[in-house]
Amino acid sequence: MGRIRRLTGQAGLCPGACRKALVACVQATALYGTELWWDDREGAGVKNRRDEIQKLENQLGRAVTGNFRTTNLGVVMAESGLRPAEFLLNN
Repeated sequence: MGRIRRLTGQAGLCPGACRKALVACVQATALYGTELWWDDREGAGVKNRRDEIQKLENQLGRAVTGNFRTTNLGVVMAESGLRPAEFLLNN
């Protein structure tokens, strides 16, 4: 993710192109194989993994928009056009 963020910063990509690159590379890799362990029921292990993927989604949202760490996550996710981790896992 860091290398793609650096590329997007140097190349001056628009947020839409940056989002496409990060979703295609980082998000696809992170979600690979999740259908094997994801279950809608709340278990401790499942909840921890969902939270880890949500943290990654938050980082992706900040990378796309260029917002600071202190920016409200709701605003970051709305501006970046990314979906919450639970929706991604259910899909």
